[in-house]
Amino acid sequence: EEELTPDMGLTSSIQSPTREEWLLTDREDHHTLMQRLVDMEDGCTSASSASRQCLCESCQNSHVPHPWLDELTQRVEISFVAYNAQYGLYSLTLVNFWFNRGGHVRKLVDVQGCWAGVFLRESGDLVPMILTDFIWLFMVLRMVKVELKEIISLILAKKTRFYQTLMDHYVGFWNTVDWISVFAASAVIAYFAALSVTTSAVNSLLGELVASSSSRELPSKEMYIDTLRTFGQAIDSMYSNQRRLKFCMCLYPLIIMLRFFKSFDAQPRLAIVTHTLVRASNDMLHFFIIFLSVYICMAINALLYFGRDSESFSTLSRAMVSCFQACFGVWDWHDMEQVGIFKSFQWFAFFMVVMVLVLLNMLLAILMEAYGTVMAMSMGEANYVFDQMASILRRARLYRQGARVPIKTVWEALLFQECDDEERLLQNDDVILPEYLLDIVPQMTWEQAERIMEKAKNEWIQQNEEPFWHGAFERPIARCAAYLET
Repeated sequence: EEELTPDMGLTSSIQSPTREEWLLTDREDHHTLMQRLVDMEDGCTSASSASRQCLCESCQNSHVPHPWLDELTQRVEISFVAYNAQYGLYSLTLVNFWFNRGGHVRKLVDVQGCWAGVFLRESGDLVPMILTDFIWLFMVLRMVKVELKEIISLILAKKTRFYQTLMDHYVGFWNTVDWISVFAASAVIAYFAALSVTTSAVNSLLGELVASSSSRELPSKEMYIDTLRTFGQAIDSMYSNQRRLKFCMCLYPLIIMLRFFKSFDAQPRLAIVTHTLVRASNDMLHFFIIFLSVYICMAINALLYFGRDSESFSTLSRAMVSCFQACFGVWDWHDMEQVGIFKSFQWFAFFMVVMVLVLLNMLLAILMEAYGTVMAMSMGEANYVFDQMASILRRARLYRQGARVPIKTVWEALLFQECDDEERLLQNDDVILPEYLLDIVPQMTWEQAERIMEKAKNEWIQQNEEPFWHGAFERPIARCAAYLET
């Protein structure tokens, strides 16, 4: 990888440097610093000829003086920290040089910023931020309470062992998403706390450095360098916690997106997308086995075809990224044609026909077929979003008037008839009529009982009856046609 253009992710601080040099601008004058750089460059040759002590630390610690930058050097990092007191912001600047075996030097500069404190903001920005943070924390704790209450109620209601009860009645995709969101929120809180602690440590060390520099008795150079090294380690720890916090906060919206789909699943029209993906999941699984096999083969083919002439295809990982971009219309034809126009065209045309025109369109066809089936199943449902909102308002009005009984009360009445045995209730095949609900549920009206039974019937038909599909009649019709011909 040293021969290729470096990635920004490789600019993190070197953990175990072979050679380390401190250029202290507040302790040494400009002439001394320039002399130190000269000694690092020539391996103390000028110091020996001038009969003076070499200022390079690596030469003093080695038996044989040699240039600080030699033929074995692969990477050099120049780092420094700046603090902007007006905005309360730390800026870590990393200037990295990579040296490859061909003598080429690549440079990459990365500047990272971190606030010196969470509360170093204007009150107009600070108050809404704290308010939204408390609301978010309250919602997370409320979700934990609801999930734990559901788990405890299931364990108490079932007669089987608790782990069997959880596996049979609780563990599912959406509950898993809920707990993943809880763990992700916990990770965000933990890394935020770690970042706050490390930031406080950096602020304390910076105060000690400023106090020691302004005191009359300056510490020795060795003690000063040790303090700077400790400060640098604290800075690395602070930025490391900040990167982890940003990564967790980057993943968290994706988990919240899945929880949105869980909420959408409660509304038939909004649930069409999730139902389409669920219905097409089996076909998509088999499709992606074929797709990944062809895609990896094409990436390896591109690596062998363009790898020697194009940096975008020089490694398997880069070739896979470039092939993925080509699937969606992003490619560098000028870079690819270095191997020859007609050779590049042969590979590119084959790749586009197989990956884009055939496989991606097959994926679209699978999704469209599943979408059509789901739409056919939901055509009888008139529960649009605005209709459901009107229904919610109507139920709230009836609740206030005492003309409606909550569904939970109906469920508890049915459960009471089966001696609080939920499994027995769910396995009961007796036909329930609206008159039965009027007898067992207090204050139940005929209109609500009839509406509940009608909705339950439609839901049962939707879950148990297959939708109409013309393909089911093709073989019987073909047999009838063959019989009539004979």
